[in-house]
Amino acid sequence: MFELLTDGTVESLCRRLSQAGVRYGFGGVARLGRGDLPAERIVAEHVRLGSSMAILSRAFCDLREHEATLSAMDAGFFEANRQQVVDVVAEIAARKGPHLSAKVRPVQAISAGVPA
Repeated sequence: MFELLTDGTVESLCRRLSQAGVRYGFGGVARLGRGDLPAERIVAEHVRLGSSMAILSRAFCDLREHEATLSAMDAGFFEANRQQVVDVVAEIAARKGPHLSAKVRPVQAISAGVPA
């Protein structure tokens, strides 16, 4: 799932759904402060991509407080967060084995945009 978030797949799908006026969400979110890829980073990606839904772990709490904090952030914050997500996912994939790390595209390919 993380690779789909960093290779542009989720972003492309979100863009298409948004253009069609469809409410959407993606993936699940662990408790804040937890997970190989911290939940705070995933929630920020949900905000950046316009997601209005997510599956939350039972232990998840303080979402509204974190969303309020994110609503005050500028585009630079979300771009820096996206880059950190890409970096962490690459590290996770490398630890899991070469079959996963080969799927993570370089950040330049992501920044260049995803074909519609």
